[in-house]
Amino acid sequence: DLKEIGQLMNKNQELLRKLSVSSDIIEEMIQTALEAGAIGGKISGAGIGDNILVLVPSDKREQVIKAINKTKGKALPYIQIEKNGLMVSGEK
Repeated sequence: DLKEIGQLMNKNQELLRKLSVSSDIIEEMIQTALEAGAIGGKISGAGIGDNILVLVPSDKREQVIKAINKTKGKALPYIQIEKNGLMVSGEK
């Protein structure tokens, strides 16, 4: 359930913020992404860095990328989650 994953990401980010491992720039990027249609967002890694991970529905992808790029951040390539999850094929 992507909505639940997004909520958990947001809750985790809230806890990281309380531990002071976030920054104003990170918070601005996450808030901007959420306002543009992202489902969830959090720091990637140990914190106090400059990377975030946001969960975005495919129909909001371009909107969120443009919004993040208007902040002090820069949106990098995205990873698409397939509905069927990981599939292993016997083909080489």
